[in-house]
Amino acid sequence: MSTLLGRILIQIRMLVYLLRLLFGGYKEGNSRFSYHRRSAAMPLTFMMVFIAPAGVFLTALILPWPILTWVLAVILGYALVYTAGLYSSMIALPHELTQDRLILRYGAIASGEIPCSFIKSAAISREWLGQTGDGLKFGLAENTACFSIGSATSMKLELSQPVEMTLWGQTTQRVTFIYFHADEPDRMIAEINKRCPVAESSVAGF
Repeated sequence: MSTLLGRILIQIRMLVYLLRLLFGGYKEGNSRFSYHRRSAAMPLTFMMVFIAPAGVFLTALILPWPILTWVLAVILGYALVYTAGLYSSMIALPHELTQDRLILRYGAIASGEIPCSFIKSAAISREWLGQTGDGLKFGLAENTACFSIGSATSMKLELSQPVEMTLWGQTTQRVTFIYFHADEPDRMIAEINKRCPVAESSVAGF
């Protein structure tokens, strides 16, 4: 699948998650762990709700070319749907712990599946690697992936074997250290230890 086609399909999925959130909502379970509460996507969505119509109105009022108003309306409308869809996909796709693997996510955009047998240690960690904003980032440290939310993470995994992440439908480099955020890190650590008995839990980075 080409990168462009993959991005288009993922953004269609984000729109579906938005519609499902508006008309039904989502439920959390003991094996699902949210991470969206401090994301920048939520305030950006609320900002776009006000900015988009105001921008279109002012453009139509000031400029005499209707085509520019339509172009701006399309751009701002797309930005609004994108940010709302991203935030909806973060709610719909939390981190998840199955019987044999841990699935980390950043909405519909990025994910990583880690077999429980690969988890060497799991720690609550406040280490800052220089990450900013939201999303999956690499290159902040050697063999490291960072699922940053609000420029921060709250947990750290060390793996016994490297795994690949997925970003915009494409596999990425292999990593052995993963930093990520969960809204309830203590509960997530407890569940990881229950499902993945080889993991050593600790608190680090304070």
